[in-house]
Amino acid sequence: MNKMFIVIIGLTVLIGSAFLYPYLINKEQHNASYISSKYGLLFQYPQNYFVALEQTLDGEREQHAIVLAEDTPAVRELFSNPKSATEGPPTITITIFQNNLDRYTLQSFVDGTNFSNFKLSDGKKTETIVGGEIAWRYRATGLYENDNIVVVRPDYVYMFTAFFNSPEDQILKDFDAVLKTVTFTETTGSTVTSGDNAPPGSIHNLPVPKAVTTVKKHVAEKVGVSEGLVIVLTVYEKNWSDSCLGLGGPSESCLAVITPGYEITVKVRDMEQKYRTNSDGSEIRRER
Repeated sequence: MNKMFIVIIGLTVLIGSAFLYPYLINKEQHNASYISSKYGLLFQYPQNYFVALEQTLDGEREQHAIVLAEDTPAVRELFSNPKSATEGPPTITITIFQNNLDRYTLQSFVDGTNFSNFKLSDGKKTETIVGGEIAWRYRATGLYENDNIVVVRPDYVYMFTAFFNSPEDQILKDFDAVLKTVTFTETTGSTVTSGDNAPPGSIHNLPVPKAVTTVKKHVAEKVGVSEGLVIVLTVYEKNWSDSCLGLGGPSESCLAVITPGYEITVKVRDMEQKYRTNSDGSEIRRER
């Protein structure tokens, strides 16, 4: 009787475990989902992560960032009170750049912009597939080491980045797990154009004049930020009174010839700056 009872109990436990096992596995592997119809993006991320930050920068081009971080009290405190932190935690970041105007290709975005951080890499990149799309992958160095994947689509460029300290860090495994779940869909949101909210008379025709992009690069280098953080507010055509754009110093010899160019106002780090240029941007002077 006792042996029979033990056998029945054993069978009950085995049968119960067979039913519970899939539930336990699914619970352990449960992921949270991020879905955006505007950006045509869907992906899953581990349940021990949370969306620590999501923000959109509206300027000459729209830029949207989604930051995933490990869900711990300490990390939540860092994001809720960032001024108290000297160094942020490693994160998985998805940055989305407007592309319906510039029409970046993988090569022009990765090799030709500062957004990609490819200039901080060893120059090596590999081709891979993410969400059915061809992507480039490379590693770069900054405050943290970072693993980057770039996908270019007609409306947006998607840059997936994992920041890490050591190649053995768990965040890299989590990053690969996220990438495997990425799905791209049709985008439904409207994106800003360079003419949105432009004041009367301001030039925002596309492509913008070379002088404008030259000023953005000049300001970014002077301030020490990426070009994406330099927002062009206004661009006006001007005829300057001389070759020094009307801003020549006492010791300068300026040709007294009408010099076509632009008056360009930009905003960076909450400060507005006004510049004068000639027509091709080879001469740039800041108004004081």
